[in-house]
Amino acid sequence: MMMNLLSFCFILFFTLNLQAKDIICNKQNIYSVEAKVSVDQPELGTYQYYYQYIKKADPSVPTIIVIPGGPGGKSIDLSSESPYFDWIQLLYGFPEKYNAILTDPRSIGCNQVNKNLPIDSFTTENVAHDIVTIIKKLNLDNYVIYGHSYGTVVATFLGKIANDGIIPKPKAIILSGTIGHYFTNHKQEVMPAYYESWKNLRSLLPKKIQESFPQNDDWSDFENDPSRTMPLGLSVASWANFIFDNLTEGGSYLNGQLVYPLLTKLLLLNSNNESELEKLKIEVSTYTNETDETNPLLKLKPFHDSIWCKELEETKSPECLAQDFEFNNPYDSKFFQIKDVPVIYIHGQFDPSVPIKKAFYHFKNQLNENKYFLLALNGGHATTMVITDCKDLFWKSIFEKSTSLEEAIGSCLGVKLINPT
Repeated sequence: MMMNLLSFCFILFFTLNLQAKDIICNKQNIYSVEAKVSVDQPELGTYQYYYQYIKKADPSVPTIIVIPGGPGGKSIDLSSESPYFDWIQLLYGFPEKYNAILTDPRSIGCNQVNKNLPIDSFTTENVAHDIVTIIKKLNLDNYVIYGHSYGTVVATFLGKIANDGIIPKPKAIILSGTIGHYFTNHKQEVMPAYYESWKNLRSLLPKKIQESFPQNDDWSDFENDPSRTMPLGLSVASWANFIFDNLTEGGSYLNGQLVYPLLTKLLLLNSNNESELEKLKIEVSTYTNETDETNPLLKLKPFHDSIWCKELEETKSPECLAQDFEFNNPYDSKFFQIKDVPVIYIHGQFDPSVPIKKAFYHFKNQLNENKYFLLALNGGHATTMVITDCKDLFWKSIFEKSTSLEEAIGSCLGVKLINPT
């Protein structure tokens, strides 16, 4: 397999959106709460934890709490002043009438001001309790927890915390791109999913375009000729990194039509639109193979590395080795049971970042009988938009109970309710 060539996409799952920029969180809907630095070390005191609270005129309307992926992703939106959801409404498939609480983890995004917290305080347990502090301060009892990717780990912790009576139980817990169990070896586990995702996408392309790319799912037929010229005169490495990066987004249905951004870009290769082809060429050419594992200290990300190395991957990466992190707190969802709360899984059929078996593991090991698994056909790791076509019915089934979830999903194109057994 082209292990060196595809090193870019190996780290995509946990580096996407991790490079936080210097952000001044000065929107009117940014608030803070006094949270514990560490629930296990009360002597460390408290700090100011920032979150975004997008409130509607009616304070009684439901609230959706968003927990981003990563570890180290962001959800707080600072792009514009708006009383509604900005880009979040489309990204997560939320209707405008609900409140939303968007979170950035400690030391990330709006919480960069907390980047000097002790590194041993960067744990999932502490991240979950930061959100517990918000729920308690606002006296929330009409809310949903919405976790994506690593956020599903945090959401599962919160489900257990609610079960223990520390906070009111949410109306539902929604898990998108679910991690049910730590990775034994991340590279080896995710690469077959990337190959399967590429195989699916390739089948949707015209034959002429298919023939211009490797025919083997793992690109091994081009492995011995990495300098081979490919479409637009670009290298195998650039195309591989571009495609395997963009596969993460996958496809979803919007207004009855399949929206697959990577497929749309590749279809340009059949066109004569020179300006669009030039844009594509520039984009692909930026995907060079620049990963340098010989100098991992240049790539340290304290929040991400602490959680990833200690909780989520058993095989030590260069970053984990450089910091001498021990894999001493392995995450396993079966030890965090969510009782008496509906659990709704949304997972892409071709999710390359979190193989679907990780989500199946979570589903099968939750003793809760009130659980649903939504398979997003053609979906990748970004699955939340798949409920856009049926979002009103979907959220009514959760908050108002006037519609069954089965009925709501039946009106969604590209989504199928399955029972992983």
